[in-house]
Amino acid sequence: MRSILASFLTLVVAILVGVCPARAQGSGSVELGLDAGFTLTMFDNVETFFGDYSPDDLISFVLPVQSFRVGVYVSDRAQIEPSLGIQVVSQGGESVRVIQLGVDALFELTSREDFELTSRENAAVPFLSVGGQIVSLEADGSATQVSLRAGVGVKLPAGDRLAVRLQALIGRAFETDDVLGSFDIGGRVGFSFFTR
Repeated sequence: MRSILASFLTLVVAILVGVCPARAQGSGSVELGLDAGFTLTMFDNVETFFGDYSPDDLISFVLPVQSFRVGVYVSDRAQIEPSLGIQVVSQGGESVRVIQLGVDALFELTSREDFELTSRENAAVPFLSVGGQIVSLEADGSATQVSLRAGVGVKLPAGDRLAVRLQALIGRAFETDDVLGSFDIGGRVGFSFFTR
């Protein structure tokens, strides 16, 4: 578990070191957002005495809000975006509380200057993202799992300081003593408000 946590912290530091020198060029804008989403979780096979066992894959839809995010622009094209998600999953009379704490680096493929020069109603802003999250699962006991993710998306202007955000993600959750490892494929639809 410690090596997974060390890997996650190394990723966070690498992201911060990679984009923070650009702060002198930063626009100072902040993006606040709420996302709804879906995820297909494909669990790793489990070896047992009776042979390989593959648990059923899991499809989850989280509506109306999967996570709250705050993206801070450190340059015209780069953001550091911490996020928080809290969910309660109930099935068969049992409940599990899921807390997700993440950080992503977003790199816009079109500069904000280009965005301002074009018609705001028609200017889509495509982006790439890379990041990770720590997930805490609490039911009768508790477990923690670290995952890494990458994505591609687009921000579609919906007003002067508003945008609709569409994003596709792929991720890897690492196995722990209590939780199976998995590959995740998902999507998010969200709304963003820009402070300027």
